[in-house]
Amino acid sequence: MKKGLKILIFIGVLLVVAYFTNPKSQTHKNKVTERFQEQNPITGALGLGSFVTNIALEYNDYQIFSLGKFDNKIISIGLFGMVFIPASLDINQAIEK
Repeated sequence: MKKGLKILIFIGVLLVVAYFTNPKSQTHKNKVTERFQEQNPITGALGLGSFVTNIALEYNDYQIFSLGKFDNKIISIGLFGMVFIPASLDINQAIEK
């Protein structure tokens, strides 16, 4: 089998796996709420984090990856069943703006 065909098959398999493991909206909300609770222990314990994320988090599904946004600012990226939030992101600043 030619090298080019092997690469195309690999990319195809990778895209199919990405499609079927793309995180759903609730996974993004859970991860953002978890980060909010880490940064705001008191208000997080009162449930404010899940209240804010359920109302304000915008979920964009691009089939092979997904994004979570607050006010058009990307705060979470979902890929291969995982949701990533940049370590440097301050959820409080993202919500306030």
